[in-house]
Amino acid sequence: MSEKDFQDIDFLIKKADKNLIKEIIKEVINRNDLFESKKEEFKRKLKVFRERYDV
Repeated sequence: MSEKDFQDIDFLIKKADKNLIKEIIKEVINRNDLFESKKEEFKRKLKVFRERYDV
């Protein structure tokens, strides 16, 4: 993710429903219609996202 992405998320996360974000993450990971390579890339980026935003 770019620095601009992080800046945008930093601003938006303050008002976000973290429980809803967690549910969306689960839904994406459990989708059967995504290429496995896309899921793996999502999971790789998700690690940083979860650490930074505590979701």
